[in-house]
Amino acid sequence: MSKNPKNVKTLIRILKEIDSNIDLARDKFQIDILISAAEDKPFSLTELAEKLGISRKSLADAVQKLKNKKIVKKLGRDKYTLSEKGLKIRRTLAELATSTKTMSESIYDIFHIIMIILTLGTLEREWVPLSTLAKHLHEDKSRIEKLVKDYSNEKILKVREGVTGLELALTFEGRNLYNNILDDMGVGAYSLKVLKIVTGSPSPFQALKRFLLINLLFGTTTLIISLFTRYALIAVAAWIMTSLYVMILIYSKT
Repeated sequence: MSKNPKNVKTLIRILKEIDSNIDLARDKFQIDILISAAEDKPFSLTELAEKLGISRKSLADAVQKLKNKKIVKKLGRDKYTLSEKGLKIRRTLAELATSTKTMSESIYDIFHIIMIILTLGTLEREWVPLSTLAKHLHEDKSRIEKLVKDYSNEKILKVREGVTGLELALTFEGRNLYNNILDDMGVGAYSLKVLKIVTGSPSPFQALKRFLLINLLFGTTTLIISLFTRYALIAVAAWIMTSLYVMILIYSKT
């Protein structure tokens, strides 16, 4: 591959390995510490906070979490270093950087490739217009088109010129990767399709957000109805049954 020598499956494996130790979606400071800390010398919170441009307190909280996970070890007052485990994770992070892309760019790219695969796999039709995909992902069309071109040698996506412009679909290899990603997420394809119907979004994370919001609004409405009508029990039962149905689907990996 000309622009990125690592294939998608390798990058997913690397991200999964890192995420088993650090929650990539929730704790950016821990990643910043691992990237910024030198391998061959200790670091202090004061120096690192100044380098990263964040508060010392926020950094201290992140360092404490890493210390609890035995990724960072304390040497003395305001002196820390990466443990052997920390060094290993740092080197794994470094695998994401390439000669043409920084570490953060590579993480951003692979995250969006995963979102493209999941969205295409959840939609019922085979070929999806680029404009429709961009709308579901809340992403610029040119950005998605560039990603598709960058990863064209992976053979996980196929492209054609349709009536409405560029259209995308998953190849057989892409479909297998879709199923593997779902297995790693612990959800099933049917669960995502039900969420798509309920929320109107084929993007898994967007669909879950919408479902939680719908659930909250429906619950609030049900509570209000219960104060003024005798049909409250029916509304409550419908709310509970819908919520249980979706949760059962998700946890059963259907």
